[in-house]
Amino acid sequence: MTTIDKNSSNFHDFSYYTTDGLDKKVSISIIELEGKLFCEQTSKGRMILDSLISEGLLDTNHILLTDPDPEIYVTVQIWTDSQPLTLPIQSSYRPFVNSTRVWNEIVEFPIKYKDLSFNSILAFTVWKYDKDSNLSIVGGNCFPFFSKKNKFKEGKRRIKLNKGAPADPFTFDYASFSKNRTRLDSIEK
Repeated sequence: MTTIDKNSSNFHDFSYYTTDGLDKKVSISIIELEGKLFCEQTSKGRMILDSLISEGLLDTNHILLTDPDPEIYVTVQIWTDSQPLTLPIQSSYRPFVNSTRVWNEIVEFPIKYKDLSFNSILAFTVWKYDKDSNLSIVGGNCFPFFSKKNKFKEGKRRIKLNKGAPADPFTFDYASFSKNRTRLDSIEK
């Protein structure tokens, strides 16, 4: 019989819940959108930029136009094995001014934590209305609910959007997701 000393380095104190013990609905909080929202250039806008560049007033062909007051919202959906578990849920519409894009909104899903599988992911897509009321995609990405060790991920997370593309749960690769971590991602935990 082996005795483990609590002061030794072999002893690890931990506690856990199994997901079947969590009889609460899945909810997430959408806090804010950071960074610049880029718009596609129209042909008229491109002609103006070309004339400014040809006159020597601008020195680059890689200029992106930004909309100072975008009208945006977010859709989120839970997926498992490339199958939707819920319908997409939309955040409230918010007109943002002065580059401040803060929602502080809790979105609740009609599914409970105990019903999630270990490969469940959350798909985010950010949408934008332009001044002509045309809808376009700002970007999207997916985020797993559980780590590779099947531990539920909790707390604030930074989700980097794929510019101009919706969330794609069909091609989500957990291995590539965990490889793209930065030092800031570790600090934010």
